[in-house]
Amino acid sequence: MGQENWNPQVTASEREQALRALGQHAQQGNLGSEEYMLRRALLQAARTRNEVNSIFSDLPLAIRGGDGGAVSPGSVLVIVVAVAAVAGLVMLFVVLAKAVIEVLTALVTVLGVVVMLGVLLRLVAG
Repeated sequence: MGQENWNPQVTASEREQALRALGQHAQQGNLGSEEYMLRRALLQAARTRNEVNSIFSDLPLAIRGGDGGAVSPGSVLVIVVAVAAVAGLVMLFVVLAKAVIEVLTALVTVLGVVVMLGVLLRLVAG
């Protein structure tokens, strides 16, 4: 299942959080009363997170209010995806570092064998 097809249903708590955020946008002057009422109706009819996110697409992602801040519903998903991407990069780095260590170990081993052969050749020749 690809991410482009991932569009979960919006939960009741997400809808309420989004309604509070929409109200805060109106209080801060980001929305006029008609625009607020239209978006509120769209939000109440929204079934998926993408529909909710589209209602906020031209508004700031975070609203800082008396409750410490409400975040648009899609912001948490963005953060989770970003953290997962960073974790993936760290894992890739660890795997590459391990491979480099193995290669260096093999080179040191080969170098040790070459040095030993050189010593043996000198002993035999000398």
